[in-house]
Amino acid sequence: MRKTRRSRRIAQLKTIKQALHKRLHEKPAETGRWLRLVVEGHLNYYGVPFNIRALTQFMEEVKRLWLKTLRRRKSAAQNELSTFQQVV
Repeated sequence: MRKTRRSRRIAQLKTIKQALHKRLHEKPAETGRWLRLVVEGHLNYYGVPFNIRALTQFMEEVKRLWLKTLRRRKSAAQNELSTFQQVV
């Protein structure tokens, strides 16, 4: 049975966190499209039978990181949160 190594998942999440910080001033819709591509790539690479738990944890952590980034923005937080709900 193959599973995602924890160290690789954590490294990927750190990379995403840094990229989100750099994309802080982009439009949320653009960031959402970029994140969707990143998550799809991760799911395609690590998507093997019996790995659903690690994949679900990864997706939830990415959502949490993005929501945290959106909340750091000062302008129109409610509009950004509605965009977050639409994209997720």
